[in-house]
Amino acid sequence: MIAKITIAIVASTKEKIQTIIGSIACGNYRWLLVSKHENFGMIQAEMQFLYPGVEMEIIECTKDGCWEADMIILDIPGCEQREVAEMIQEVSTQKIVVRMCEESLADGEDLQKLLKHSRVVNVIGDATSSKRTITGKDPESVEFVSSLFKKTEQPIR
Repeated sequence: MIAKITIAIVASTKEKIQTIIGSIACGNYRWLLVSKHENFGMIQAEMQFLYPGVEMEIIECTKDGCWEADMIILDIPGCEQREVAEMIQEVSTQKIVVRMCEESLADGEDLQKLLKHSRVVNVIGDATSSKRTITGKDPESVEFVSSLFKKTEQPIR
């Protein structure tokens, strides 16, 4: 049996979390939603309704949530990236860190410099669209992230 991949999502809004999970929910994944916002608790029930069997947990501590994860997805404003990167720097070593953004920004390179021992992959474009650009310095990580976003077109039923 294939082990579950644990994916931590650090996102600024409930809608961003829903979009990410909706884009890649098919598969053998365990989701860790990293948030201090109480209203994120409703996401678990909503996602389990839309995707029966999805395994999900909400964790308040960014560092702890990212430490437990095999892969980390950041969908936060650019102004928060440095702070979050500093929090997860020591627990993201050798992990894929996915930076979600709607448009190409220069700070993708800055994130890789902050997370020197992580494999940063940039997903540029609207997460709900099939027109995304996925870039990064590690070709295997880029291919893996590309395959995640291609897996799901329909919710699991």
